[in-house]
Amino acid sequence: MDEPRTISKRAYNRLVLLLATGMVIAVNLVVIFLARAFQVRIHPFVMGGLNGLAIVYTMLAKALVERFLRRFDLTRSGKAVEIHARSPFGLYEEVEIGDVVEARAPQSLIVFLLVGAPIFILFFFAASRLFPEGSWMRWLMLGMAAFFLICFIENILDYGKPIAWVDADGATGYPSHRALWRKFVPWSDIFSCEVETRYDTFGKPILLRPILKGRHGETLMKLYLIYTPMIEQERVVKYIKTKLPETELEPGLM
Repeated sequence: MDEPRTISKRAYNRLVLLLATGMVIAVNLVVIFLARAFQVRIHPFVMGGLNGLAIVYTMLAKALVERFLRRFDLTRSGKAVEIHARSPFGLYEEVEIGDVVEARAPQSLIVFLLVGAPIFILFFFAASRLFPEGSWMRWLMLGMAAFFLICFIENILDYGKPIAWVDADGATGYPSHRALWRKFVPWSDIFSCEVETRYDTFGKPILLRPILKGRHGETLMKLYLIYTPMIEQERVVKYIKTKLPETELEPGLM
């Protein structure tokens, strides 16, 4: 099977920028149309806030560009899966008992969330006051303010803790991107682990995802390591491989 061609980074960035810009224009047109249809006056403050969500438009644009590139075999993105299981002959302890391997979010991201969340809370709460009481736009603005308030409280309570860690007792982390609380799984319950490696458009690994499974193949936890540095993700996976040293399937791009 031939290796997929890869689009140039310059062309890729241009596609993402063009699509993100189109999304901004489309959102503005839709908001204006809805405002006229429901005879609601949209304050410039609200329009400015919607246009300022650049990261959201960029993420959506990248996802759509990736789907487009797949149709023409111009991307190396994909997923490789490697399965490790408990050895029938005992464990090969390459990691000293008592050592803890952690995966933490970058400090810059934490500061951004702690500073940015209150700004978004104030923005959406202030924006809600611009709409008539009981209108759907007012409830939407209040809902967004509540969402960022929950994010802010969660980050305050979670401050200083790693996203995930593994030690001699087991693995601790968020079982999915939707989970609000961490989960602990002891090594005694873990019998195998599927390590998913995800690659970007240019074939660079961007995310490792260990999926811990029990005796009967049931999923115990899909360890959530997104936003953590790749070097820390690799250390977590290396520790897990030490505990589950038997390789059942060689890595292969899927």
